Amino acid sequence: SPYVRPDGTIVTAPGYDESTRTMLLPDEAVEGIEVPEDPSPEQVAAARALIMDEWLGDFPFEGDADRANALALVVTPAIRGLVRQVPLAVVDGLQMGVGKNLLADCILTVYTGEPARPLNFVDDREEMRKQLTAAFRTGAAFFVFDEAHTIEGPSLAQALTAHTWQDRILGVSNMAEFPNRVTWMSLGNNVQVRGDLTRRVYRIALRPTYANPQDRDSSTFRHPDLGSWTRANRRDLLQAILTLVRAWFAAGQPYPSRGISFGSFEVWERFAGGIVETAGLTGFLSNLKVWRSESDFDTQYWQGHLEWLEERFGEHTFKTADVKAAALQ
Repeated sequence: SPYVRPDGTIVTAPGYDESTRTMLLPDEAVEGIEVPEDPSPEQVAAARALIMDEWLGDFPFEGDADRANALALVVTPAIRGLVRQVPLAVVDGLQMGVGKNLLADCILTVYTGEPARPLNFVDDREEMRKQLTAAFRTGAAFFVFDEAHTIEGPSLAQALTAHTWQDRILGVSNMAEFPNRVTWMSLGNNVQVRGDLTRRVYRIALRPTYANPQDRDSSTFRHPDLGSWTRANRRDLLQAILTLVRAWFAAGQPYPSRGISFGSFEVWERFAGGIVETAGLTGFLSNLKVWRSESDFDTQYWQGHLEWLEERFGEHTFKTADVKAAALQ
């Protein structure tokens, strides 16, 4: 796919680009893309409408923050070569049938021409490490974890902030190194995040306001077969994405109004947040603080327990036997 140079110009012509030392061999479906050097407000509005209304308009995003975060995820692969680390996008559904996998398939289809090939989210630390190494060895640009209802584990936390992933190859004593140029996604319902991963994720909540979303009449959707529509419109969608990216560069790369506070991912926050706000969406990452506190169940359990201890015993000395007796009353 066409990509963005560090100076914000877009590489669309096939061949070798000396400044980035990159060879572009575009798919036929995305050949001939033309991105305006200085997109007009009308061109920005048209690109935003194609992406957020025509393409993603039927996804039940919970609020403005989730719509803005979804656009940030959509533009992340286009700027991935410009930022060293990106956080994990958690597509958090209320139940089955809300469109989590469809959203991932559509995004990957635009960039790669193929739907997602999800990885199972494994709880075991060593198995996660092995799975990550195997995935890095494929050279895939996207890692999509499915059925990730509880997100935890030091291996994933390390991988998200690593510039280079290192691991020993199974069966031999050699170490392998892989550059981290991945766009990360996870799909789950009522997702809980634990440990250090709470500082490495952002959420896109899908919350339908109707019962049994999997049974919704297909005639009520703009595009009943959204996957096929996405494949047929890859060129226009990618051109719209790159137009929004280019508009931010042409505007002088303004900082997002939220400021830069996403530890380890400040550069991504500046780029993605700036692009989203230049496109006219508000609320980027505004749900981050509340969701972190709500999804970090370990912290909530301890906080609740300590508050109960203070209420029950106050400043008096107590023993574990006292706590047990009080809990059983």
